[in-house]
Amino acid sequence: MKKTFKAKIIGGKLIPYNPKLWADNIKLLEGRDVLIDIQKFRKRRTDKQNRALHLWFRQMAKLLNDHGWDQRKLIKEEFDIPWTTETFKDNLWRKIQIAYCGKKSTTEINTEEITAIYDILNKAISERTKGLSLPFPDINLLIDRE
Repeated sequence: MKKTFKAKIIGGKLIPYNPKLWADNIKLLEGRDVLIDIQKFRKRRTDKQNRALHLWFRQMAKLLNDHGWDQRKLIKEEFDIPWTTETFKDNLWRKIQIAYCGKKSTTEINTEEITAIYDILNKAISERTKGLSLPFPDINLLIDRE
């Protein structure tokens, strides 16, 4: 049985965010040996960041297509494949994400990892395409200007 609880450490004491749930689970393990793993909590991306991330995927797919940088020209030589939001995410972003932080799903990455992966990918695309680049969408505006 593995349980995960969010808590704060204040004055050397562990303070659970949901004390009742914590107490109920502790009762279930009464008298047993347990292993406690304490990790620093990292925020996952916000809904706005998620929308900004997928907006950038869509915008980059359109930019690459509009400038003749189909998948064949950018990463594969077998055949002509136009970009879509999903192919940009799966064939470019996810490969760098897995190599950079070992996480397969974009739901697992935190805000710092998004920034680092964007920087790596944006630089690589810009170098390979001789200057094509888009800034990451402003998560406060989230206006899709397609």
